[in-house]
Amino acid sequence: MDPQEPASFNHRVEKLSTGRSYHFIDQKPGNFCSETPTLFLVHGFPDLWYGWRYQIGPWARKGWRIVAPDMLGYGGTDKPSDTESYSIKRICDDIAALLDLIGVEKVFLIGHDWGALISWRLCLWHPQRVHAVICLSVPFYPPALEYISNADGAKRVPNFGYMVYFEDPRSTKDIESDLSTFFNVLFRTPERAIDFTKLGQIEKLVTGQLKPEHPGNILNTQELQYYLENYKDAMLGPLSYYRNRKIRYEEEKDGKIPNSLPVTLPALFFHPMADGTCQKTHVENSKKFVPSMTVVPLEGSGHWAMVERKEIVTDKVIKWVEERLLEQSPKSKL
Repeated sequence: MDPQEPASFNHRVEKLSTGRSYHFIDQKPGNFCSETPTLFLVHGFPDLWYGWRYQIGPWARKGWRIVAPDMLGYGGTDKPSDTESYSIKRICDDIAALLDLIGVEKVFLIGHDWGALISWRLCLWHPQRVHAVICLSVPFYPPALEYISNADGAKRVPNFGYMVYFEDPRSTKDIESDLSTFFNVLFRTPERAIDFTKLGQIEKLVTGQLKPEHPGNILNTQELQYYLENYKDAMLGPLSYYRNRKIRYEEEKDGKIPNSLPVTLPALFFHPMADGTCQKTHVENSKKFVPSMTVVPLEGSGHWAMVERKEIVTDKVIKWVEERLLEQSPKSKL
């Protein structure tokens, strides 16, 4: 597995019992058997399975099965045109169906950005499928007691202003018309960060009203090309996650899901300290709802911690998962 060669990973495309087809990486270790632990990786926006390129190899070499899908609307996975298809509950149901298809009962769940939100919610919608949960950049938010629109959310948390533009249907064509600029703006380390989070800023950057002084530095030319190929005329699905907030609220209200994770569920959270979309107060508040959560601060890291701090993230997950496996082994209970 070469992080610079997407084709060097084991790719699969399968139709799920939910009726939707998913593309995913299914990397099995050489000693694979029915008892092999599975790590299930959930990417965020605007990303692909490829966001985990530096982690898949090392984790598989530890003897673990690694499954990393392109989420709904992304890459080689189905791209429905209706917003309702992208509800978090339906996506959690897809994940459960994918686990059924590959014959895995429970996983170590790892999510970044939107993938973190989905991972937290999978622990509520399908708790029986999760051994432990690890999230990056987005802490746990309990189901809302009242509906809060993206616009109202941006008034409360100004750094969430970018969500208002992503919710606007105009953003789809704006971004598709200049994907290179879009990825150039978002894929940056803190040293070259552009403040795109406030209301109106991301639109100005996408449409060329504001121009970055320096190029982005997370993706090299070859990596950027892979993203551009996978996003060509395909922003509707990824942006639809921002357009179903009301649907998520209604699903969670009707589903009467818990507002917190059980104390018995191990949880680890990586907090990139220089990520403008990850609020420190929100991380602290999430501890009330995830009582078992251990927080790992990543000093100086921006949003793309799997790349910016790849060694720390990779190694910490290995150590933490090994500890959880030891706790869950029959011998540890003697």
